[in-house]
Amino acid sequence: MTGPDHLLGLILVGFSISLFVGITENRATSFALRVVSGKQEGQIFLLDQNRFTLGYGSQNDFILKGYAEVCDLHANILKKGKEVIIENADEGGEVLVNYRLVDQQSMKKGDVIKIGTALLQYYEI
Repeated sequence: MTGPDHLLGLILVGFSISLFVGITENRATSFALRVVSGKQEGQIFLLDQNRFTLGYGSQNDFILKGYAEVCDLHANILKKGKEVIIENADEGGEVLVNYRLVDQQSMKKGDVIKIGTALLQYYEI
């Protein structure tokens, strides 16, 4: 087969492959935080929205109870495409990523987040 039919076939195959790769990439990009210390150890917070709050207050999306030094509203998590950013929401509280003090930090797979005395690990599903 040559000519326009062959070209059309190649274009359709290329489009199908691109579509499949795009769908696979989108499905593989889900994010979560897993609590790895204290009373809530093992709890998983699925990051399935564009904005989340962490702290001990009941208004937060993710409530950290029973941990010292956690503020009412301690941190915000912002999802921008495939980038997930954590930012300190309270001047009185500290947010550490891999034990480094941050005001705002893009997170990577395996990062350890410290909010007060709570330890969480960031991962991709």
